[in-house]
Amino acid sequence: MDRLAELRERRALTLRELAQMSGVAADTINQIELGHRKPRPSTLRKLARALEVDVGGFYSEPTRPKVLRPRTLDELLERAGLEAPHWLTLPDDEFDSWWLGVDWREAIRRFWEIDPEFRVIAAEVSTSLQGESTVAPELRRQLGELYARAMGRHYYATAAAPGKNETEEDFYKRQRRGELRQFEPAEREKPAEEIVARAS
Repeated sequence: MDRLAELRERRALTLRELAQMSGVAADTINQIELGHRKPRPSTLRKLARALEVDVGGFYSEPTRPKVLRPRTLDELLERAGLEAPHWLTLPDDEFDSWWLGVDWREAIRRFWEIDPEFRVIAAEVSTSLQGESTVAPELRRQLGELYARAMGRHYYATAAAPGKNETEEDFYKRQRRGELRQFEPAEREKPAEEIVARAS
């Protein structure tokens, strides 16, 4: 474990930040770094995942630490700092009702969790098309299908979310009817920031 502190500092992480990312207590990480505690295998795996290295990278420097590439959509989203559960990986029936039966502020909050998930997927698809993918081959092969589904869900979420110029009362009326907002052709090209409300 002679390289844990080095790997953490290389990523410019504090003990507290690594603790939040890995789920390992900051005091435990500190004790491991100082050599006062021998980590359990499960702790090593958590730290390695958070630092995006192979467990073996903690012990020696003969080669560069191997970066673990995301193999699933959930892993890709977590690597981007988005916490589970992820909206875009939910079963259809759960996703389709994400905005129903919740108050206006919660609907806004949920949309602004869905939007960054879509942006991460779109960015990875763009990177992959340029031949510079950052994901494992098995996820890269699925990205086309995942992207089409995510794009559809993002459009649905944009139409379901409270509109920027929509009152709370109008949102609740539309929600009770289960109706999506209709967009003019020009609105379809606008970024979400221009057509979806943000919580104050």
